[in-house]
Amino acid sequence: MRKFAFYMVQAGKQFDRIALKAYSFYCFSKVHPYYSGLKWNGIRFFLFSTLGKDSQNLGDITLAVKYFRNLLELCCELNDKQGQSECLNEFLLAVQNWNEQNTKTNLLGMEGKDVKARIG
Repeated sequence: MRKFAFYMVQAGKQFDRIALKAYSFYCFSKVHPYYSGLKWNGIRFFLFSTLGKDSQNLGDITLAVKYFRNLLELCCELNDKQGQSECLNEFLLAVQNWNEQNTKTNLLGMEGKDVKARIG
């Protein structure tokens, strides 16, 4: 399974390089569950950010926000302030795009709870 995941990431990077975003998204989304259970923060960071950007470019803003939310959770585990700032900016951009579509989906997965955002 590890070789499959490695080669799918490589294929996804090649598809991304030649601007075949749908194929790139497919490759990365297939290996995403494999790397989610591991503590390899580098590849998880790459997959979350790439899947978030690709799903946003492909028009699925709700999925993009979910990937960026996972990216934010990962960034909170890391002590990189610059990385946390970049993750937050990407997440906020995705939420802004989602808000423009006016979808009725609960993005934070916290139904029935009073959710207040704090930055700082």
